[in-house]
Amino acid sequence: MTITAAMTAKPKDEAAEEEKTEVGNLWSTMNIYACNYWFLGVDSASEVTERFSDQDGRNFGESFEVDVKVIQVTLESGLGHRTVPLLLAESSLSGTAKNWSSLLHLCSDMTLEVNYFNETHAVWEPLIERVEDGKRRWNLKLEMKNNPVQDKSPVPGDDFVVLPEPRTAINICSKDTMNITVSKCCLNVLTNLAKAFSEGTASTFDHSLKEKAPFTIRYLRWASTLTCSTVQPRATGLPGQGKLH
Repeated sequence: MTITAAMTAKPKDEAAEEEKTEVGNLWSTMNIYACNYWFLGVDSASEVTERFSDQDGRNFGESFEVDVKVIQVTLESGLGHRTVPLLLAESSLSGTAKNWSSLLHLCSDMTLEVNYFNETHAVWEPLIERVEDGKRRWNLKLEMKNNPVQDKSPVPGDDFVVLPEPRTAINICSKDTMNITVSKCCLNVLTNLAKAFSEGTASTFDHSLKEKAPFTIRYLRWASTLTCSTVQPRATGLPGQGKLH
């Protein structure tokens, strides 16, 4: 629209077509029950159980997640104060669980790496190796799902038999190849591990393997004793040669 067109007067026919709001009875008394205003309307209510549940009884409000970055387990064996590590296992775990009260859906992901200790060279060597040139650990996936109950009755006139889904489906898979390295040193480590477990669970214990104290002091009644770190200890009331310092 140009400036001159906006300044010109409108025709009478267009001015007559404009709707005019009637405000003559604005302050007059009116019956509110006969009025149909939006703020006087009543919305239809619904029960809470109908809103948050569906036909198959599935509840979408249940959810559980777990994420463990590193799990490290070390198996050691030794005698006294000398301890030798045998196996080192490192793993991680992450998973989610949903709708466990109705239709359980579980999905988890786990990684694993196992090393054994070479005591001759004092290094850790792989038993279950890493994948992709050592970039990540070996991966394992687990999925569990509960399916709703389906009608198993055949349909009349249908020649095909449709097998229903299982009530519970469990899927365990891994796309990575598990590389296990077994050497002579690894067999020795496993032998020592089995021997340590067998000795720990045995009912009899060889007390000769237990460490003994270098000195034992026994108290003699009615006789005072004096100990010294440079010479052999003896009772003061007994005959002996030399002096105690």
